[in-house]
Amino acid sequence: MAGADETSLSEEASALLSDLGWTKARQRELARKFPDTRPGRIVNLSRGRHLSLTAAGYVWGPLPRTDTPSSAWLAVGDWVALTDAGRIAGLLDRATVLSRKVPGDVVREQLIAANIDYAFIIQGLDGDFNLRRIERTIALVRAGGAMPIVILTKEDLAGDLAEQISLARRAAGGATVLSVCVPRNSGIGAVRNLIGPGTTVVFLGSSGAGKSTLINALLGWEIQKTAAVRGDDSRGRHTTTSRRMFRLDTGGFVIDNPGMRELQLWEADSGVADAFPDIAELARSCRFRDCRHSAEPDCAVTQAVVDCVLDAARFESYRKLVHETEAMSQREKLKGKDSKAAKNISRAIRELPKRKRLSDV
Repeated sequence: MAGADETSLSEEASALLSDLGWTKARQRELARKFPDTRPGRIVNLSRGRHLSLTAAGYVWGPLPRTDTPSSAWLAVGDWVALTDAGRIAGLLDRATVLSRKVPGDVVREQLIAANIDYAFIIQGLDGDFNLRRIERTIALVRAGGAMPIVILTKEDLAGDLAEQISLARRAAGGATVLSVCVPRNSGIGAVRNLIGPGTTVVFLGSSGAGKSTLINALLGWEIQKTAAVRGDDSRGRHTTTSRRMFRLDTGGFVIDNPGMRELQLWEADSGVADAFPDIAELARSCRFRDCRHSAEPDCAVTQAVVDCVLDAARFESYRKLVHETEAMSQREKLKGKDSKAAKNISRAIRELPKRKRLSDV
């Protein structure tokens, strides 16, 4: 096998790896943990196979067979060690990761994207506009270590553009808020300037919010299908059916993500706190350090609601997310660390090098 030594690569191949986000630290990790392999970054996962981008181009390969879905341990954006046959020999450490609880009653993590720098939270300025969803998504992004940026689409359909931007900024908790209108080519340049070589961005939002339309505008051609939204609720059909990473001509990568109707948090305690810095600041003045902002005396947070300093709907959103993360943590404790799902995932990752050796026999 051609070694993973970056100095042995052509200038063009080295530039591609650098644009993908490959670093010297990852190079050292690969050499230490998975010698005689090459680095690849997951671009797409579909039907038991992965599509990865390497210094030599795209590589299709099979996924290891496990008792758990690949989305429980592998994500678009992951860096993996690949054999000559395109098999995954191991996973490299993640810098950031976005995940949620799988929809429904099953208690299991579903990975959304890994090693991303920015998460663009897309909301249409039509019937899709929802402040509570902005807060929830920012909590998810903050918990994963990425930087959230709220992008409001469909400026031409806004009822009161200035007011909606103002409301979005309050809900964003300090995160940047931008607005765009693709048909008018308004605001596209500001979004494009955030995505440079070595940068990866994931798009998050409901169906019909305008994710694929904006990605097409950034790419310069219609690579993602789009469809009209329903008139009653401004929601669209799932024109994007799987997560896929695309490279921009100007450098950097974007990950399109299917619309998510259900967004339950997963291990997002710190993310909730970071998504509501105004409440965290008020809480510093509470009498009790462990105040739950419920019925405790001298609670600065509840008093701020009474005094109309803190929006009551925002406070209720905060309480709901806190209770949700606490309930999730309790359910995880009841399951125990040695649950069958956890065992299967751990075993799958442990056995990857073994599977590689057996496949090469």
